Amino acid sequence: MRFLRRLLEPSYSRQADFDSLDEREAHYSFLCLNCSNKVSFSFADAIRHHNSWADEFDRKTVKLIYDYFGMKLLGESPDGGSPSILMIDCKACHTRFMVYASVAETSNLIHRVVIQSIAEIAQPE
Repeated sequence: MRFLRRLLEPSYSRQADFDSLDEREAHYSFLCLNCSNKVSFSFADAIRHHNSWADEFDRKTVKLIYDYFGMKLLGESPDGGSPSILMIDCKACHTRFMVYASVAETSNLIHRVVIQSIAEIAQPE
């Protein structure tokens, strides 16, 4: 895996993009770096992946992801939530992105999600 460009830098102070107590949008969207098409994913997917994303990659790739995004090896995001990693493709040009979200369960089944970073990933050759 090779990281190319980053759309968003991780932050200790970024406000939550989603809180399940609010009635805000259930999806996050951003513009593709290559074709400006709208790329989106659901916050529910980020919440579902926060405990299992590392199982989808080999150990070397997990370490690379931790290093690239500057995650703490204790499994915490800068804001104290649990990291969640999603792979998202642009439907128009097939550019691949890795989304790093921080998921905090503030009380039983109540989640807060902060999008910490989005990076373009090189397609496998």
